[in-house]
Amino acid sequence: MQTVIYALVAFIFIACAFKLSMWKLWQTLVYSFILFLFILLSQRYAILQSKTQILSFLQSTKALENMAIIVTLDSVFGFSFVAMCFNYNDKALKNKWYRKLLFYFPPLLIFPASFLILTQVIFSFVGVDFSLTTITIALIESILLPLLSFGIKKLFPVNDARLEMLLILTCFLTVLGLIATSSGKMVYANKANPIDPSMIVFSLITFAIMFLLGIILGKMKYRFYNRNK
Repeated sequence: MQTVIYALVAFIFIACAFKLSMWKLWQTLVYSFILFLFILLSQRYAILQSKTQILSFLQSTKALENMAIIVTLDSVFGFSFVAMCFNYNDKALKNKWYRKLLFYFPPLLIFPASFLILTQVIFSFVGVDFSLTTITIALIESILLPLLSFGIKKLFPVNDARLEMLLILTCFLTVLGLIATSSGKMVYANKANPIDPSMIVFSLITFAIMFLLGIILGKMKYRFYNRNK
């Protein structure tokens, strides 16, 4: 499980860099500065925790449920952002308020990931001044993110290529995040009533019907636009 968490942290930073590559330079610098301040403010909480307390907290059901909610929220905004960007030429979406919300919605998972990195580094370098360790980690992350996003923009100059990579990374984040935060019970299950298998079958059938209707309506819309051209 520890390997899964480390892989999740790596994917979080890479996906965040891909998202920042869509922003302007000053926006990326502002986000990096906020991350820098977050790491500095996290020092007082990181030094009060022991390694055993961190491990027990990460294994607690309440913490895993909260992390699963954050992973789900971040994934929903990530998928919505990619879908919106692929439909950028749609005139109906250009003036919508949620378009700006999705575009400027900051990645959330990087903050708990940075706190985890800070605690692990503090535990690894015993005897080193806490302030020096915190400032070093904050500087490395706040400088590395803009450089990484700039390198991604140069490596993938086409926006669609970056969007496809961000979509793949978001899928990996969703799967790894839910695996890492699994606690043996369903987070969103109704605790008062048992799970009804018939409702699950009904939901799958409804999803399949809506999926097929979406494909049919999409083809009809495509043919209609081609005829009007």
